[in-house]
Amino acid sequence: MRRPHAFWWLVSYSGVRVLFIGDLWAEDVETAGQFVSKMFEKNLPLNGMLLPSFGGVKKHGACVAREMSLSVEGLAWRLKDAFHITLGALPHPVKAEWADYNAVRLESLAGV
Repeated sequence: MRRPHAFWWLVSYSGVRVLFIGDLWAEDVETAGQFVSKMFEKNLPLNGMLLPSFGGVKKHGACVAREMSLSVEGLAWRLKDAFHITLGALPHPVKAEWADYNAVRLESLAGV
C-alpha cells in the first residue's frame, strides 16, 4: 500500500472504529479501499468511515473534481456492498447520494 498524501484518522472507542479521511488524491482512493479490506482481514472491522465527496468542486489537485467525485462514489458503493459499514460524506457543498450521513459545514464557532 502506498502512503496517502493527507493524514487519516482512525478513531476507536468501546470496539467501535471509524476512519476519517478528510482529503484524497486520485491515487489514494484505491489505497483507502485496500486499507479497509486489510482492517477486516485482521479482524479489526470498521463500523463507519467519513470520506470527502468532492461534489461541487471544479478542480482538486491535478484531477478534475467530477472524476474524483465519481471515483469516491465508486469506492463508497463497493465498501457498502462488501463490508456494510456506515458512510458519511464531507460535501463540498453538494450532498453525496451514496452517504448514510452528510456533514454540515459550520461557518464559525466564534459566537458559540
